[in-house]
Order: sequence, then C-alpha cells, then structure tokens
Amino acid sequence: MKKILVINKDIYKYIYAIANKLIRTKNDDIKYLISRVIEYYTKYYDKPIEGIIRKIESLPSSEDIVKGVCFYFIGKIYSKRQDFSLAIVYYEMAEAFLRKSNKKLSSYINKEIFLSKMAFHYQDN
Repeated sequence: MKKILVINKDIYKYIYAIANKLIRTKNDDIKYLISRVIEYYTKYYDKPIEGIIRKIESLPSSEDIVKGVCFYFIGKIYSKRQDFSLAIVYYEMAEAFLRKSNKKLSSYINKEIFLSKMAFHYQDN
C-alpha cells in the first residue's frame, strides 16, 4: 500500500470542511462538481479531469468560492501526479478566486504554491 504525505494537512482539512459546507448548501450541479473533484482527488487522481475543469470554468462569477475550492483540489490532483507545473497553475487560480472572498484562505494557498514551486525546481535538478 502506497502512503501519501499531506504537507499542509491543516490547510487541506480547512478547505475540505468548506467544500463539505458548500455541498450541503449549494444546488445539485455545484454539489456534483465539488463531489466529483474530491472523488477524483481521493480515488481517481490518475484519470483525465479536463471535462470537469471545463464545467468549473463555466460557472458564473457569483460562484468564485466554489471555483477556488475546486481548483485547489485540482491542484492537489496534479500534485499527486507530480506534475507540479500544472499544480502551481491551479493553486494560483484557486488563490485568485478565493482572494475575493477570503484573504486568510488565499494566504494559506500561497503556502501550497510555494511548496509546489520548491518541488518543481527540486524535480528539475
């Protein structure tokens, strides 16, 4: 059995709690998207996710927190795949969307961005 270390476990738990709250309070389409993204992160991280990404990108601007949470988990998926360049892109997108609604949360995601950049540079050397 392969074990995975979650470096920023507190950040992950915090955003996971926000995702669960969104699942309880949002409409069915958004519940489905958030659930799928989390499911891909936990079970199917090696499967293609482009279709879900397009659906998230098409959400209205009033759903910025949903976009931010989803892009955070997509960043985690690419991080699991050790594709740190794409992980950084999606973490930065998550940070940009969450900055509008929760500055504290966006600062947490900046830590993920920093760690992914370190991993990316370490991977190249």
